[in-house]
Amino acid sequence: MNAKKKESIFVLLIIITIGIILQYKYMDEFPKFIHGWAQSDRYALAHGFINNGFNFFKPETLVYNHQFPTNWIRPSNSTITAVDFPIHEYLVAILMTVVHSTAPIIFRMYTLLYSFAGLFFLYKLSYLITRNYYKSIFVILFAATSPVYVYYQNGFLPTLPSLANVIIGTYFYCRYMQSAERKDFLLSILFLTLAALNRSTCVIPLVAVFGLELLRIIRKKSTFKGKILPVFFSIGSILGYIWYNNILRKEYGSLFLNLLMPAESKEEAKQIFAKIYERWIPQYFSGYHYWALLALIICALPYLRRKSELKQYLLPVALLFSAVFAGSAIFLVVMLKQFLAHDYYFLDTFFFPILLFVILLLAIIPSFNFRYFRLVYIALLALIAFPFITNAKEAQVMRREEGSWDIISRVLYNFRNADIFVDSLHIPMDAKIIVFDSGSPNIPFILMKRKGYMNTVADTEIIKGMLDWDADYVIIQNNVLASTYYLRDPAILGRLDKIADNSRISICSIRKTPKEQSVSDFLGLNNLHFVYERAITFDEPAVEEAWKNIVATTEIEAYSGSVTGKVSPENEYAVSYEKKRIPGLKDISRTIILSGHFYQENLSECLLVANLKSRNKLIYYQTYDLSKLLKKKNTWEKLEVVYTLPPTDSDDNEIGIFIWNINKKNTLFVDDFNFKIY
Repeated sequence: MNAKKKESIFVLLIIITIGIILQYKYMDEFPKFIHGWAQSDRYALAHGFINNGFNFFKPETLVYNHQFPTNWIRPSNSTITAVDFPIHEYLVAILMTVVHSTAPIIFRMYTLLYSFAGLFFLYKLSYLITRNYYKSIFVILFAATSPVYVYYQNGFLPTLPSLANVIIGTYFYCRYMQSAERKDFLLSILFLTLAALNRSTCVIPLVAVFGLELLRIIRKKSTFKGKILPVFFSIGSILGYIWYNNILRKEYGSLFLNLLMPAESKEEAKQIFAKIYERWIPQYFSGYHYWALLALIICALPYLRRKSELKQYLLPVALLFSAVFAGSAIFLVVMLKQFLAHDYYFLDTFFFPILLFVILLLAIIPSFNFRYFRLVYIALLALIAFPFITNAKEAQVMRREEGSWDIISRVLYNFRNADIFVDSLHIPMDAKIIVFDSGSPNIPFILMKRKGYMNTVADTEIIKGMLDWDADYVIIQNNVLASTYYLRDPAILGRLDKIADNSRISICSIRKTPKEQSVSDFLGLNNLHFVYERAITFDEPAVEEAWKNIVATTEIEAYSGSVTGKVSPENEYAVSYEKKRIPGLKDISRTIILSGHFYQENLSECLLVANLKSRNKLIYYQTYDLSKLLKKKNTWEKLEVVYTLPPTDSDDNEIGIFIWNINKKNTLFVDDFNFKIY
């Protein structure tokens, strides 16, 4: 085995090792956290190909109503959707069929292996340009430890496979410029076209290659021979699929964006750039990356005077970098709002030209050979690798932090084993199911292995309209039942008859004639025995120490008795109940019905909070914003909310229920405050 093959194998081992270190914990993780919505839609496409008998030209998800152009509010008879050339989801569907599993690990492994191929060809591209083994390993370390790259490296988006195809295509084109071998040009156009078909932003490097090759032909450094047909095929296939995709969009609609989203004004653009800088710049690269890039620029500056060598050797690559960067900048302008909302747009655009820039800088800096230079380079790379990889691991953990804001994690918990629950009720596979507050379009349906209609907008008119669609069942998550539906319009529950629930979700049939029912009636809790109950009326001092932050007052007429509780601007926390070792919570999910009467004049953000700890670890945290739920002013209003507690793994638990005057601005009065745990 020659030295180059040994070097390539060693680089491949480095790539795989870094990937395993950064990804092994997350390989079977369902798409959630940052952009779990977009990732689950891609996961659903793979399910769709399995469901439709692998009809590539009729891609579908599991959702009947589409986001574009009707913003979910119009039903459809088909789950087919327009989407950019979904070759990767199609191949994943084939793999899932071969291994008889649709587990997330199949999709994640596909993307991870594709990223390994991209990184390996990045090494080959760097080696082709820098002609230095150790510099090329640095490029791999730089790319493979970018926080945003690492997060999506084993994800469900086509971004990483498309980026890999761009790198592979660019490598073959750079090799073609040196070798003039026709097969290198053909392979370059093949991979760049595949990338452009699957990710529209990848048209930028393809056009850059076309432009550079035309310039080389004009300068008589290349010829048209053998190029017209592959270029025609490339352009024709892209335009052809755009045409076909527009037909799909017009006939079926789409879950995937195809609109330009520039800033509306210079002022808005400034605000967006400021937010991008604050939110995403530390995620694009770590501080170590930025310092390393600055050091490379400083080291390369003295050698920029060597113009003759630059013209002969690096100028084509520099032109390619400039063209791709300029194209990405134009795309940034026309899609600026999306850059703010989606960190992976950076991977689609600027990540590759920045890598080219790093390679150019390394090529400009001379390679010094001295005694023990290999040991010095290896030691230097090891010193660089440690903080890069450590930071990437920390970024992985940080991006997976859960909180009360994480709707998708809540949906995943509520729909866990939902397919078994739905099957037990003998609900047909072709039944159309409405899921309210789905968190994302496809997640509940993937978990149920069914199709249906989704809703993420708690608009009562839209919700009531959906109840008249051609649907067989409605599923509501119990822990948002009161806040999202009942409190907004009690008539919504009046249209539903509960068939069954598993304490997390309720499956209902739709009534044509509404009836009146409360949340407790709907959940069937009135006939159940509660395992724990506490109440406070404020007319007498609380006898239990668990009641805290109690402020009693007679400032206004009480709802009952003569005294009320008060939340004032001086108190951040009010009317709190904190108790350890609540019986009946181990190994079983429980429901809390919390109710009370509230009197407010002008309420801003004020939260009604329930949390649960097991072994001092927070396992549940849910809030309701009273300012959004209370509709009446200067009068008493009854409020009833639901919390669905997960089972604890120990009797060492602690429950907390309290009012959080989050901005310390509100004055609120409370009476007959109580909760029951069922």
